[in-house]
Amino acid sequence: MQYSVRVNLFGTAFVFACLLGVSIFASTVVVSRSIQNRSAEQARARREIDMRGTSRVRIRSDLAVWRVAITSQGNSLESAYESLEKSSAAVREFLKSQSFAPEEIGFSAISTRTLHARTKDGTELDDIAGYSLQRYAVVTTTNVEKAAAAAGAVTQLLRTGVRVTSDPPEFTFTKLGDIRQSLLGQAARDARSRADEVVTNTGGKVGAVREVRTSPIQITQPNSTDVSGLGRYDTSTIEKDVTAVVNVTFGIE
Repeated sequence: MQYSVRVNLFGTAFVFACLLGVSIFASTVVVSRSIQNRSAEQARARREIDMRGTSRVRIRSDLAVWRVAITSQGNSLESAYESLEKSSAAVREFLKSQSFAPEEIGFSAISTRTLHARTKDGTELDDIAGYSLQRYAVVTTTNVEKAAAAAGAVTQLLRTGVRVTSDPPEFTFTKLGDIRQSLLGQAARDARSRADEVVTNTGGKVGAVREVRTSPIQITQPNSTDVSGLGRYDTSTIEKDVTAVVNVTFGIE
C-alpha cells in the first residue's frame, strides 16, 4: 500500500515537473519573441536620415535710410547754435537739389557737448572753452538709387565749409514676410529631394517626417557665404541674397 502511494506521489510530481517545464519553456519563447519584436521595432525607429535643405532668392531693397551728421562749434551756445542752423539749412538745400521731397527729409534733436580748456599736457580744466553741437539730417526714401547717389555727392558740402559726416545708407527690404514662408517651403522640398536621392540609391525608401528645424533667415550681400547662428541682415547693398535653411529628419522604410 505504501508502495502504491509512493508511486502515485512520484507520478504526480513528475507530471507537475513536466507541466512546469512546458510553462517555463512557453514563457521563455513568449519573452524571447517579445524582445525580438521590440528590438526590431527599435531598429526600425532608429532608421532615419537628417537632411538639410536650402533655398536662396535675390531681392532688391525697397527702402533706404541715410543719416548725415551736422556739427558746429562756438565760444558760446548762441554762436554754436547759429552756426549749426546755417549748416542745417545748407544740408536741407543740398538734399532738395538731390530731388528729395520735403517729407523724405527729417532732422533730429540737437545734442550739446561742453568743451573745457586744457593745459599743455592735455589735462582738462574746469574753465569752459566753448560748445560743440550736433544733429542728424535723416533721409528716408523708397528711391534707393537716389539715396546711393546723394551719399556719393555729399562731399560738395565740405567744399563750402559745412561740417558734415555721412553714414553709409542703410538699404532694407520691407516685404521679407511675404517671401519667408515660400523660401522655407522650397528649402523643405530641397531637403526631401536630397533625402530621396540618398536613400533611393541605397535601396531604401524615405518615410514620414519625424522632425523639422528651421534656421534664422540670412540676408547677405550677393553671393556671400557669411552666416550667423542668430541670422544676418546686411544693409550695405541694394541687392541682397535671402537664404533659408531647413533641417528635416525623415524615417526610412
